[in-house]
Amino acid sequence: MVCRSTTRISLAVAQCPAGTIYKDFTAGCVVVGVTPPGNKIGPFRLNVGRRV
Repeated sequence: MVCRSTTRISLAVAQCPAGTIYKDFTAGCVVVGVTPPGNKIGPFRLNVGRRV
């Protein structure tokens, strides 16, 4: 979900080889940040449209 007021999206991806987090499996992590933050209780209805 991306809010209407979003002006910037940041994305980071990391992969860890087997044995660093899980013994027998590789692991991955994806982190997404948006500016300005908009998924808050107050401005939620203004920033998020209706369900489709």
